[in-house]
Amino acid sequence: MFLVENGKAKKVNVETGLSDDNYIAILSGLKGGEDVISGSYKAISRELNDGLQVRVEEKNKNFNKK
Repeated sequence: MFLVENGKAKKVNVETGLSDDNYIAILSGLKGGEDVISGSYKAISRELNDGLQVRVEEKNKNFNKK
């Protein structure tokens, strides 16, 4: 998994739990509140590297609202 730290990608190891087509439970490795890098599997697994400069886009403010 990659986080954003000081405008760069930072690779971190996490322990995962149950998952489905859309979600993966993270059991350990994160504190909470970190900026996680998301994207297509290809972009994350093949094109993103530790220390690579990244651009942060504004979060969807309505994501968790009901």
